[in-house]
Amino acid sequence: MLQIIGLLLLSGLALWFLGRHSLRVLGPAPTLPMAGLAVVLFILTALCGASAYWLKMAIAQESYVLNAQLNLSQAGLKIWEVLRGVLTEELLLRGALLYLLMTKWGNRRAIILTSVLFGVLHWLNGGVWGNLVQMVIVFLYTFLMGLVLAYSFVQTRTIWMPIAIHFGWNLTEQFIFPGSAGNEHVFIMQGVPPEVTVSYAAYFFMLLFPKLSAIGLNFFLLKRFKAADGQ
Repeated sequence: MLQIIGLLLLSGLALWFLGRHSLRVLGPAPTLPMAGLAVVLFILTALCGASAYWLKMAIAQESYVLNAQLNLSQAGLKIWEVLRGVLTEELLLRGALLYLLMTKWGNRRAIILTSVLFGVLHWLNGGVWGNLVQMVIVFLYTFLMGLVLAYSFVQTRTIWMPIAIHFGWNLTEQFIFPGSAGNEHVFIMQGVPPEVTVSYAAYFFMLLFPKLSAIGLNFFLLKRFKAADGQ
């Protein structure tokens, strides 16, 4: 919690001293329509993330079962851990930095620059540094997702939208399914993964569909939101 408070304080200071803005420029308290959009974006992104594991079950014949050892205390701590990570990245990249860059260089340049930084950040915390192939793959995906996250702020003028999208993906990957280390997941893999031979097409479909669907569907909804609100 102190980390988030510290980032809010730094964001407020940066906005004031570099542009005489307050934290209000990051978005007001969400109205009912805005909260509804955030919920839709969260659920849509979570379902796209979950599709990776549905495809693994259908194509790679992996099996997942409910984690009987997960208790409410563990679940609460894990959810907060995921949310804290999301808030940290959003305040760093889609908070004061994005807004100040928008006012200085325009929306397009601000979106691209913060997305590049988002990709580089995931080199450092994703454990892929030094592996060129993995670095390229991770950067391409996180850069594209960064574009959508920044675009969601530009379209709606509130940081709640990138938080909703980011939290939907990370919650699925890091809490619902075992996409991260630890045993604090709602579902866990049953037994040893079977050795299954699949075509290159099936492999890349499993790898790319969840990510590209999350990026594409969120962009589509956000584009429609602008037209509907006449912004």
